[in-house]
Order: sequence, then C-alpha cells, then structure tokens
Amino acid sequence: MPVRPPLRTGAVLLVALAALAGSPPASASDSLDRARATGRLGAAGYALERARTLFALDEVRARWGNVARPDPHDATLVLRDLRATLPLLRGRDRAAARRLLARPTDAAADPFGNGYAPTAVPRRSCDDDLCVHWVETTRDAPPLHDLDASGIPDWVETTGQTFAEVWANVVDGLGYAPPLPDTASFGNGGDGRLDVYLVDIGRQGYFGYCTTDDPGDWESTRVSAYCVIDDDFANPVLEVLRPLTGLQVTAAHEFFHAVQFGYDWLEDLWFMEGTAVWMEDEVYDDANDLLRYLARGPLGRPEVPLDAGRSGFEYGAWLFWRYASERFGRGIVRAAWGRAGQGDYSLRAIRRALAVRGTDLTAVFAGFGAANRAPASHYREGRLYARATAERSIRLSAARPATGWVDVRVSHLATATVALRGGLLARQTPVTVHVAAGRGRRRSRRSRPSAPKIRAGRRSRCRSAGQAAWPSRAATPCREEHASKTPSSPRPGAG
Repeated sequence: MPVRPPLRTGAVLLVALAALAGSPPASASDSLDRARATGRLGAAGYALERARTLFALDEVRARWGNVARPDPHDATLVLRDLRATLPLLRGRDRAAARRLLARPTDAAADPFGNGYAPTAVPRRSCDDDLCVHWVETTRDAPPLHDLDASGIPDWVETTGQTFAEVWANVVDGLGYAPPLPDTASFGNGGDGRLDVYLVDIGRQGYFGYCTTDDPGDWESTRVSAYCVIDDDFANPVLEVLRPLTGLQVTAAHEFFHAVQFGYDWLEDLWFMEGTAVWMEDEVYDDANDLLRYLARGPLGRPEVPLDAGRSGFEYGAWLFWRYASERFGRGIVRAAWGRAGQGDYSLRAIRRALAVRGTDLTAVFAGFGAANRAPASHYREGRLYARATAERSIRLSAARPATGWVDVRVSHLATATVALRGGLLARQTPVTVHVAAGRGRRRSRRSRPSAPKIRAGRRSRCRSAGQAAWPSRAATPCREEHASKTPSSPRPGAG
C-alpha cells in the first residue's frame, strides 16, 4: 500500500510518479568509459585500468587523459570486477592484475604500494573468528601505543574489538551467514579465519576494501574474502570526524561486503553498495556518516535511477533499504540476499523477497517516492533528511482550474513529482488526476511519445484512487490510468 504523508493545513497536492522500466540517462563519463564505449578497451582491459586508478592514478591519467578519481569506498567493487575478468587477461596484463590483487603480505608481488614493504615483519592478533594483521615499522605501522602492556598495540586491539562487535551484530544478531573461510587461498593469513590487514591506504584516499583470492572464484558465485583497512584513520584526506568513527563505519561496511561475497560476489553494484552503507547505520546508528550520500540518491536526485551504479549513486541507494527495512523489518535485506544466494539476481531477488511479504516492487517503490517528499514523517531519522525535490510546480486558480497536459519524463527506478499549489486546493473540491502512458494514449502535439503525461483539474467526482501522495484534506486522490513496467534482471557475464 502506498505510504501517505500526514494531512497538513496548507499543504500542496503532490502527484508522485514511480517508473520501473526504460534505460537510465547517460551519466558523465571519463576517458576510460569512452575508451570502453568505442572499443579501445575490452571488458577485462577496462577493469584493469580502472583498478590501476586506485593506486596509480597519475600513471593512468598519463596514458588515458581525464580519468576520474575513485570514491573512497570504490576499491572493493573495482577489485571485484578485476578479479572477475582476470581469466580474460593475458601476459603482462594478467601479471599486473595479480599484483593489484595481492594481499599486503605478498610484498614481492605488490609494487603498487598497497602492501607491506619487504623489510617490515607482519604480526597478527586473532580471536575465534578473525585475525588482524599489522607491521611495526614503515608508514603502514598503526599507532603503537600499548597502555595495557599486552604486547599488542591498543589500536590493533581496538580494530579487533570493532570487527568482533560488527560480526556479533551482523551474524549473531541479524542472522547473516558468516564470511566463508579462506582455507583454500594461497597465503591465507595462516588459517581459514577472516583476515583484516592494517595498511596506510588513507594517504591514497581510501577507508578500506575487501576482495577475494579464492581459487574457486571463477567457478562459483560464493567466495571467501579478506579485508584491508586504513591503519589509523587519521589522514585528513579521509575527512572523518574521529578515527574511531571512521574505523567503525568502515568495519561495518567492509565486513558486510565479506558477508555478501559468501552469498553472491557478482551481484549488481547498487545492491551491494546500497546494503553495505545501510549496514553501517544498523551497527553504528549514531555515526550517521551515510548522510553524506543523500545528495547523490533518491532525495537529492530523484530523477536518477536507483540502480545507476556510478558517481556515488550506488551509495545513495541505501535510502531504499532504509525505507524497506522500516516497513517490513530489517529481515527484508537478509531475505533479498538469501534469494541472491539462491541464484536470483538483484531486482529479481528483491521482488521475490517482497512477494513473500504480500507486496511487490511497484507498490513499494511508489510508496518510497511518496515518502521521500516528506521524510521527516516517514523515516525514523527523517528529520535529518532533506525532502526530495519536485520536478515541476504548478499554481491553480479560479482562472486556471486545470493544468492541461504536462510531460514528465521518468526513468526506470526513478521518481518525479508535480506539485499543484494555490488557494483553489483549499476548498472541498474534488481534483481529478489523469496519468497517461508515454506511448499511445492521450498524446498532445507538444508531447514526446515516450513521456508520461499528467493532467489535473477540478472535476465533479473521482472514481478511482491512485498511487499518489495526498497531504491535503481538500484534495481527493484519483487517477484514471497508471502505467509501469518492470525491468528484467539478467545476470551479467564475467566482465
């Protein structure tokens, strides 16, 4: 059932359109994207060059020109794509990819500077589930204070305790399967427990990442993982308020990636990143670091498809999971990942998880779009969110009692709102809203055939209720027609 904002005096009438079909608008691209589009780079070559930007951006720019700097959280999925396309690389390219994917302890195989120096001696501290690895010399050394004289630096202990807390919340509390053991991996850190390496990757602008060296990753969608995180979260490049907060949100985010790899490591980017950001807030509710992504998400840019998967929008997708979990319980996210682990790819997994709860993605997404116009009333922490912008605002009056046809273009998994304002709506007068599909019916001369159209105005009565949000008592919701389609969810091949 669509979620409706509360009734408020003087509120405007909102018509929220949710679309579930079509193609997303072309996003801004850099030189690597253009090289991929024109065939200069194949899938594997593109993945390799994109992975090189993580640790050798200047070298990539020298070869390709204007190449975007990766987001601080991009490393996990960039390295995922490189690992998935590794079988397609040959010769020097494959050797370069293996060096990028090497663990920090593989010093001789890691000339990109994201591993321990050959002169540094790795140490580790373990509990029953995971091991934290560090060195005591070179720039990769964490703070070495040891106030409790345990022989283990306090920051290393704090890191282990934080990951243990995250493990307890995610696995024991929320019921997710733990990360798969990496026993079969070469150089597995000593045993099958999850390995977390402390490395000074903050100087390169990264909080952390998880990736896989599971020898079965080319044959299975379920793989083990290891994680690398910054050694102190004190580098100003990271822009964190406190090192401990940076550690906590990174641990929750990256640990959940390790969990995801145990379900299906080849899932859609927005699904993986959106739920990983969502998990940050589930484990550390007061951190609120995820608010930084609202501007690149359904509130700041409602016209951008939820699954855009680029330019930070994959992180802004967390809001959809907040909406779903507050309406169906936190188990809805685990249910979607459970379906993914059984072979349902991304949107199909979500649909089937919702179907078990007696609803569907079309209805839920319509409610999601409506809720985003009044977040303070629809989200537990909605007072911290800015409302989604309206695409168009139209003032009605006695002289202009109807809007005429209005073209509104809506991409799949996106929303658009037309706000109707004016004293006319304050009277107890029914308002009729017609929504016509873009192709075929009720076309006007100035309308594009592919654009949905809205016409609103005073009518004698309304005969059907629509999936719109109506915050004014004076407005009676109705809609003659609603068209929505559901995109298919094919699994992409490797690369």
